Amino acid sequence: MPDMLESPWLRLLMGTLATWRIVHLVVHEDGPWDLVLRLRRRAGSGTLGRAMDCPWCLGIWVSAGMAPLVAWAPSRWPEWAAAILTILLAWWGIAGGAALIEHLGGRRSTGSGAVPHDRRNGADDPGSGSLRHGDAASAGAVDPPPRRS
Repeated sequence: MPDMLESPWLRLLMGTLATWRIVHLVVHEDGPWDLVLRLRRRAGSGTLGRAMDCPWCLGIWVSAGMAPLVAWAPSRWPEWAAAILTILLAWWGIAGGAALIEHLGGRRSTGSGAVPHDRRNGADDPGSGSLRHGDAASAGAVDPPPRRS
């Protein structure tokens, strides 16, 4: 039985990083082989398409799927499920940590020729964090909700 994630705090950390990575991938990147871009184009401007452009909206749904992985210790799962889910949580958590370090470091490397692109005004902005190509599907980002005092 995998025991790496028996610690609830480690599961919470890995789940949080995994959620951040998945949301960032869907909202800000084209994905490997442009898979996310193609999914985004198919989703269009419907509910799914809008959710794919909103990190706050998508974060709720991704974290809902991540919650059982964080809430239940692997020892409570069937052995085959524990092995698979532990590997997935560790994989996405490590990827999230690496991407977050890259993001906080201010470097943007896509490896695919995509350039950072500010979706709101169409201007190239290395600080925007968006790694999408500047196509029509990436226009119309959702602004964050207003802060209440």
